Amino acid sequence: PAIQLSFHPSLRVFTCQYNVVEIWQQLKQENQPPQVTAEESYWLVWRNPDKLTEYISLDHFEQAMFESFSSRNNLEQTASLLLEISTHDPSQHLVNTLLGWIDRGWITCISSK
Repeated sequence: PAIQLSFHPSLRVFTCQYNVVEIWQQLKQENQPPQVTAEESYWLVWRNPDKLTEYISLDHFEQAMFESFSSRNNLEQTASLLLEISTHDPSQHLVNTLLGWIDRGWITCISSK
């Protein structure tokens, strides 16, 4: 369980206190934007292999997981944190999230210490 992850250097978490991303998405599509509302949301931003910027929203679980691994916590420490913030067994969500991150190329190194 002393497994640690290293992420692609372009990955960054962007925290919004308002629904600005949703507003921007609607304006970009030339649609009527929603009203401004105060709602915290997390977005992961990265550069793809073609050097284009991409982003995806993160739920609270994924954000906590990413921040934990980014802070150099290992798998055991991250799993303990996720147990504390989850209302149910988080192991399947943790595994699925890790597989998704590997598939997207966000994880550049998996090491054991």
